[in-house]
Amino acid sequence: MAQQIKFGTDGWRGIIADDFTFGNVRRVAQATAQYMKTRSNDPLAIVSYDCRFASEDFAQAVSDVFASNGIKTLVFDRPSPTQVASWTVIDRKATGAVAINLLSMAASNGYGGTDTFSNNIGGFWGGNYGTTFIGGPGSHSFTEAEIIRFATLYDPQYFHTDLEAAKSGPFGGLIASGWHTVSVGHRKMVDALFAEEERLRGLGQEPGVSGPSPGVNKAEFKAPVRPGDTITYTLVVTGKRPSNSIPGWGLLFNTLE
Repeated sequence: MAQQIKFGTDGWRGIIADDFTFGNVRRVAQATAQYMKTRSNDPLAIVSYDCRFASEDFAQAVSDVFASNGIKTLVFDRPSPTQVASWTVIDRKATGAVAINLLSMAASNGYGGTDTFSNNIGGFWGGNYGTTFIGGPGSHSFTEAEIIRFATLYDPQYFHTDLEAAKSGPFGGLIASGWHTVSVGHRKMVDALFAEEERLRGLGQEPGVSGPSPGVNKAEFKAPVRPGDTITYTLVVTGKRPSNSIPGWGLLFNTLE
């Protein structure tokens, strides 16, 4: 009888040679491969590992399973933190990743684990997923006409609305309102959430109900966006918890860049 594999915070934790075995790692890899195929017709996977006992060997086992499923796989060539795998998913526009990490208690207690995460926003409603989900809501090219149109209505400062006057302004030319870039990113995020709901319904699942946001903790406009610039938005979910005031609801914390 196959052992039951239990997932906790953002991954599977097990004891090496007990439940964390090559056989069970391959089972998790196979399930992950099948999931990735539901997300893309041509999936790309990232596999990383750290510097502790047998991590590289477990990573190779995962990549072998991915290869047998016809999934293109990039395997790290050296031990790396899990955060590097997260960044690589975004940088390579990958479908997802598996990070093999033998935990800090490995030397004394023999624990090992895998973190699995994907380049999508799925699973936010459920309680069976961790909080390191990386998302790519999409890209948008900002045109001169739409920059002026938005700013005329909502942020009518001359460097957003007047092409000639903007040349002598602080940015040396016309730039988009920061609230314009935020609004586009928010729309991309909402569209992606709606698409995820439809995907889950297509699989016979019923997603939870999305609700209002309690607010924004921080907003930064790090670089000017000019006519012709294309901005690619990413979504990182950093945490979630049940609501303290509304029974049955929860709070999702994320960064949209």
